[in-house]
Amino acid sequence: MRLFKSHQRRAGARTTMTADPVLVLTADTVALTFQIEILRSQGCDVVVCTDLRQIQDLLGMPIEYWSMLIVEIEGFGGISAVIGPLLTLRRANPDLPVVLASTRMPAHDFTQERLPICDASLALPCLASDLKVAIQNALENNEAWQRRVKDLEAEMYRGPETVIPALNDASPAEPDLDATEA
Repeated sequence: MRLFKSHQRRAGARTTMTADPVLVLTADTVALTFQIEILRSQGCDVVVCTDLRQIQDLLGMPIEYWSMLIVEIEGFGGISAVIGPLLTLRRANPDLPVVLASTRMPAHDFTQERLPICDASLALPCLASDLKVAIQNALENNEAWQRRVKDLEAEMYRGPETVIPALNDASPAEPDLDATEA
């Protein structure tokens, strides 16, 4: 039995609650049952994966098949258990919007503070309207993340003289002889 289904993402800009396939990573489907049903009622094709180790398979798959990844982190042991795979996933696939969901989050976070890990954070339980806002913000924040990754890559390819110009232009510091004589 194949865990992941293949889908072709539609060309063009992503929109909120589209029928594009959404991958949900959760150790216990009960944690996200409501959110999964909301997505399906909006016409989204939702594929559920219950094994964190399968994220490595996701990295090897054509990522363009997925419109979004929603990860419920508590079932896998919390943020400390998923942060490594998420960082790897984000570096390898910056164009995949990621929403973290957790029962331990005190509030939703739709800011760009956590972009190296995710595009939006959803506190569970939540309303259907919260999920919609999380998806909208994840799509917008993902565009910002992609720009940030491209800017960092461009800086790296320009060489050290542009990344750290102050170090390349600086002359060696001369010892202050007056201070050592005192």
